[in-house]
This record gives sequence, C-alpha cells and structure tokens, in this order.
Amino acid sequence: MKLKNGNLVLFKRQHSPNWYARIKTDKGWYQFSTKIEDDEKAKKVSLDKYDEVRYKINNSIPVKSGTMGQLLNEILNDGCKNIIQLKHKNKNYNRTEKIIRRYILPFFKDKRIDSINEIVIKNWYKSQNTINGSKLAASTLAYHNIVLRSIFDYAKQKKLINENQIPKLSLRGQGSKQKIRSEFSEREIDKLLTYFNTLDYSNMTTNKANRLKLLKSYVMFLLYTGMRPGNEALNIRWCDIEPASKGIDEIRYYKIKVTKGKIGPRTVISMMQVEDVMNQLQKDGMINTKFNKNDYIFRLPNKQDNIPEFTRPLFKKVLNHLNLLNDNNNVPRTLYSLRHTYATRKLLENKVSIVTLAQNMGTSVKMIEKHYAGILNVQKAEDLV
Repeated sequence: MKLKNGNLVLFKRQHSPNWYARIKTDKGWYQFSTKIEDDEKAKKVSLDKYDEVRYKINNSIPVKSGTMGQLLNEILNDGCKNIIQLKHKNKNYNRTEKIIRRYILPFFKDKRIDSINEIVIKNWYKSQNTINGSKLAASTLAYHNIVLRSIFDYAKQKKLINENQIPKLSLRGQGSKQKIRSEFSEREIDKLLTYFNTLDYSNMTTNKANRLKLLKSYVMFLLYTGMRPGNEALNIRWCDIEPASKGIDEIRYYKIKVTKGKIGPRTVISMMQVEDVMNQLQKDGMINTKFNKNDYIFRLPNKQDNIPEFTRPLFKKVLNHLNLLNDNNNVPRTLYSLRHTYATRKLLENKVSIVTLAQNMGTSVKMIEKHYAGILNVQKAEDLV
C-alpha cells in the first residue's frame, strides 16, 4: 500500500498480522511498526507518523533519537571519555561512571532521548532520593546535573536531538542543605585505633583479617593526611610518597603526590605519622609478593586490580560496633569524617593558615570558612584577648 506519492509505504511481514510502514527521508527509509492489524486504522497511524517525520525534517529535528539506554551504554563502554571531553573541567571518570550506573541508567534506560522533558527530570530527582534512602544534598544533585547535561550535549553532538529538545535541569526546591560531616574527638580516635590494634586476627579467616588490617592503615592514612577517601586516597601508589626535610633542624615530613584529586593533581604535605602507616602495612603483610614501587598502597595482597570498595561498609560496621556511628547530634559518621577531623585538628592547633590548609586539602578558603566557622571564630576571639 503506497501513499504520499510513494513516500509512505505500508506492508506486512510474514508471521505477523500487524501492518508496518516506511517513510522516505533524505537519509534513507525510516521504518516502524504500527502495531495494528486493521487496514484503515494502520493507515491513519502511518499518516500521522508521516506528518510528524516531515515536521521534524523541516525543523532540523532528528527523526530517530534512540533510547537513553543505548546512548548510556555507548558512553560507559568508552569509559565516559566522550562526555568528559565536553565538560573538560570534570575529569573524574570513576565518579562519573558510578553516577551513570547508580542514578541515571536505571531511570532513563528505556526512555527515548527526544521524549525526556522537565516532568521526567523532576521524577528523576525524586527517584535519586529513593535509591539513596534519604534526601540527597543539593550539591550532590548539582554534580549529577553536570553529568546529565554532558550526556545531553553528547546526544546533541551526535545529532540525536537538537538544543531545543534538551530539558531544563533546575534544582529549585530539590535536595537538602549540605550538612557538616561530624568529626571524631581525640578520645574517640583513641578508641577506634585501640580497637584495631587489639583485634585477634589469628582467629579470623585470612580474607576478613586482611580487610580489617587494610582498613586500619587506611583510616590512619586519612587521619594523618586529610585526603578525601575513595578515588583520591585509593589511587596513591608507593612511588607517590617521598620523604623530605626542611630548615636547620631538618624537620622531616612526607610529600604525597595526588594524581586523582577532585580539582586536579596536587602535593599533600604530611608529617612523619605517614611512615607509621607504611610500616604497619608491611608488618601486616599488605605488600605484594613481588613488590613494585608503582603498586597501589591500599590494595589487598596480590590484588592490585581490585579497588577495595569494602572499606566504606566495613568502616560503618566497625563504628556501629564501637557505638561511634553517630555523634552527639545524631549526625552519622563516615570515612569522610576522618578528613573533617584532620581539618579540625589543624585549625585547633592554630599553626597553619587557612590558605595553606585549603591548598593542602585540595579545597577552597571559602569552603574552609563555611564548614569550620565555629573554630575560626574561637581563634579570632583568642587572638583579640
């Protein structure tokens, strides 16, 4: 059955009672199923589709955009590099991949790229809170928005959609205010480290013992350096840590090269406690049988390719066992609380400027002032008295 001067053709396939149709375009034939058996109804559906296709062509709108699932799998298979390049300031491949797999792909996978509007986006915001179990911080949603916008930009680059089809990503009324992560008191730190040091590892399976030993050194490292847990700290190699000294008294310290920092590479300055961490790892047998200076520090023995994702849930389990999971204000603690503890300690010592501290921690002076205003106000009061 030919319509529109042969530019619309209806036909049937063997073993199917439904009508199919194909529409002639400048780039070839666009084919689809009407999913209808009746001749007249199939003709009407096909004519409506023909008008829709002609409208898209006349307005430079892609005729067929495909599903988000297809596009996202292409992006993931390429290591997210095709969207990272579009947003060159964000080069954190692992974090971007996790956001896509956890928050974007499950929700959008079956949706056509050209059908996603602002209503769909609002439902996506709600779904993220459901996945997480609590309302995500507005800053976290903002980062998710950056990733999603990069995906839409990539779809536009591939001519799957045009600029007008990219939905507005508005966070108005979305997300919770960012909470300051709770730190540990000196007494609580002592309790935590004493727990690790008094465990009877001999009565555990090798796997359990090794995980706890690695976690112990990881906790000490975060506490002594103030580095971000996860991607930043877990990508430190043995060759990235270098001893140094300064002054007449040759005060010894360590320079740690961070290659996977949140805002780019930097050098972290740490006092000699880091040496305790390295010695502890060797003492606990956390070194590969065939040691290489390019080995990652925080890996289980002979498992260099396996990022220890277990550190976060295991740390939570340890804190829960020690009744340290929540602080006095019922704010839950995480590995990130060790970074907060580091900053609090440095500010209370009052031996380093907030500019230097911000540089060492890979953050901004504004963020230090925002999150540690209480401590800074006490310092100012003491300076004035």
